[in-house]
Amino acid sequence: MKLLKTALGLSLSAGLLVACSDDDTTPAVDMGTTPPVDMGTTPPADMGATEMDMGATEMDMGAAEDMGGAMGFTQPPNTVPVNFTIDDSANKSYTTADGLAWKGSFDYDAMTRILSLDTGWAAPYPPVYDDGPWNMGGHEPAGATAGDSIWGITVFVDIPTTDPVSFEYGAIAGATVDAMGAMDDGGWIWNNPGGNGTFEVAVGATDAIDTTGLVIPAWGTTDMRISIDTANMDPDFQMNFDPTMHMVEIKSSAWGWSLINMIDDGTNGDATASDGVYTFQLLPNVGVGTPRPHSGGLNSGDVAQFVLQVRGVEYKGTEMGVMGTVALTTGVTAEISTDGGMTWTAADITRVGNDNNTAITAP
Repeated sequence: MKLLKTALGLSLSAGLLVACSDDDTTPAVDMGTTPPVDMGTTPPADMGATEMDMGATEMDMGAAEDMGGAMGFTQPPNTVPVNFTIDDSANKSYTTADGLAWKGSFDYDAMTRILSLDTGWAAPYPPVYDDGPWNMGGHEPAGATAGDSIWGITVFVDIPTTDPVSFEYGAIAGATVDAMGAMDDGGWIWNNPGGNGTFEVAVGATDAIDTTGLVIPAWGTTDMRISIDTANMDPDFQMNFDPTMHMVEIKSSAWGWSLINMIDDGTNGDATASDGVYTFQLLPNVGVGTPRPHSGGLNSGDVAQFVLQVRGVEYKGTEMGVMGTVALTTGVTAEISTDGGMTWTAADITRVGNDNNTAITAP
């Protein structure tokens, strides 16, 4: 939680795949590993039901506090518009209560709608809306349609006079403001290959800047199953591992990098209880009625990055012939099912991204 820097409120509204490990930590990320991220270490992306749902309180950003009237916002002088969107039109699973927002190397003033550079990635961030164009009484980019599940915001950046200004960004869900005015910046859901988004405002810029937004694809039906044999895992992690005291967990770009417990109880894809083989199966853990209602199955071609965690430590280390730290594969197996779990096929485990996260590709 961070102190709000201006009076603001929020009304906003989680997604899928590909990103980083630590894909939720901070500044620069690899899709998978950070803005403060381990794209997966921050609060779960599905935090939509908090004490102050965005849009459901008097602190609603953009309502009475915005400059301008009901017929449209007045662009601040000497600024250039910058547009951002989160497209959930395929699944339509987000609402204003889910706290969707745009997070990056900037601060946001809800009253003036001005975005300013902050390389520390400190809140507050701009929420996104589904209320129509900013110049027609809403907050979305010009030409947008209210209620279409394409969430957006147009902000304004001071036009540089000497040097261009560059920004990094991504997307989060679960952003809220509590009764004391402190901001919870939610969970990282940005999943575009290649890392954080970037945009630059040139000296003397006048034309609106369309940033690359987040498009949440329609959920697929392919299931995945990841297992680790703790009796055969890397020696550094096997040492002192006690199943009565320690957890085995997994995080993945397939559901926004929040941690989920792997199980060894003979249920939900685990073959045998208490045999030291911990298992995670995707479909029982995502979708309507689960703690991750904004994530679903894989589509053909989807690359699902994942990182295991043993004893509270990411299952990573060094490996001969590979530069830097990598997600380990010792004792780890992966399977894919395209027929609802009737049959399972072994899947190749690869490494992707600057963080060398483990990943599988859906056939």
